[in-house]
Amino acid sequence: MQDELKTVQGGTCGGKKNAAAEKEDTAAQRENAERLARIGKKIAVLSGKGGVGKSTIAVNLASALAGLGNRVGLLDADLHGPSVPTMLNLAGCIPKAEKGRLLPVEAAGMKVMSLGLLLQERDVAVIWRGPRKAGVLKQLIEEVDWGDLDFLVVDCPPGTGDEPLSVCQILAPLEGGVIVTTPQELALADVRRSVSFCREIGLPVLGVVENMSGYVCRNCGAMTEIFKEGGGERMAREMGVPFLGRIPIDPQIVTAGDAGLSFLQGFPSAPGAVALNVVISRLLGKSPAEKPDKFPSTEPLDVDGQTQSFFGRISDPTASASVTGPCGDTMEFYLVVSDGRIADVRYHTDGCAHTRIYGEMVAAMAKGLKIEEALRIHPAMILAGVQGLPEANRHCAVLAVSALYRAIGTYMILP
Repeated sequence: MQDELKTVQGGTCGGKKNAAAEKEDTAAQRENAERLARIGKKIAVLSGKGGVGKSTIAVNLASALAGLGNRVGLLDADLHGPSVPTMLNLAGCIPKAEKGRLLPVEAAGMKVMSLGLLLQERDVAVIWRGPRKAGVLKQLIEEVDWGDLDFLVVDCPPGTGDEPLSVCQILAPLEGGVIVTTPQELALADVRRSVSFCREIGLPVLGVVENMSGYVCRNCGAMTEIFKEGGGERMAREMGVPFLGRIPIDPQIVTAGDAGLSFLQGFPSAPGAVALNVVISRLLGKSPAEKPDKFPSTEPLDVDGQTQSFFGRISDPTASASVTGPCGDTMEFYLVVSDGRIADVRYHTDGCAHTRIYGEMVAAMAKGLKIEEALRIHPAMILAGVQGLPEANRHCAVLAVSALYRAIGTYMILP
């Protein structure tokens, strides 16, 4: 203990050296504070336990923010399971150092730092006690030259112990935390503790994401509930925090991760990607899907995270169709097809805001697809991404997909 104390205090060489060391520490702290001040919004991605897909959400959130033109950093602060380098195909990449500071690795349009990039061997286990882990986390945050960032997304260690507490304290103030869970009660119990953790340290809860919520069949698009349904949403309502949405199990998430791509980059029209975009839109405040009637009938929608609206008509389409649903709403779809691919698409409806949300999502998914690919769009894919809408309005998804199918059918019988 005596030796450890000497190390911490810088030896026993008298007051003058200690005063100089104190002055140096103060200057370093000021420099660190100035560097962190260059980071705009800091978002922590948390989970009450491991294995719920926290890193997947963190990587895709960062990727989506970068795709919107933001300067984004992604910090993998999970010391015992740093999976971000694998998910972004950064194995073998070693961060460079400049003027005593580590430089993040560039990947997928964002700056990335992880302990996994600094370990000499990929399979080495990190067996450290609390104080050493806190010191490493402090270095990963304060000794990395992030430069100017609009967002820093932090993949936090799971649980509610020393490590996530250290991350949140060093980075304070943060914009807030996104809590990831799965639907089963065991995971939800841990998430309740995560919400309490955030409240205890004064960290705003930006919302809860329910991951692995059902499985969407790749052949027919039907949704199968594998775990309990809607547990995350109920828990969020009970705890009084926002619910951002559900992400279905999608095998293509694994495919994208193994290929070193974010899921949104690799499979942007997959059901899970549609659901992720809805979650991110809600997180950014672009899509008030909990109260969809706030959408004006003529303003662009941002349900899929894009600023372009597909609402309107095309004066000279390759094919078009109109379908009226049992509720009385009418949905029109207009297609421009070039070389068997949907080059442009518009929809028009006289229906409610719910109908328009579904029309926007179907059009966004269809644009750029080959005709045979567009025929695989299924209402279940849309419903997987917009779980926040009332049950009574989900038939609007069927109406939107039916209008797309009918327009495609019109194209297919053209001479």
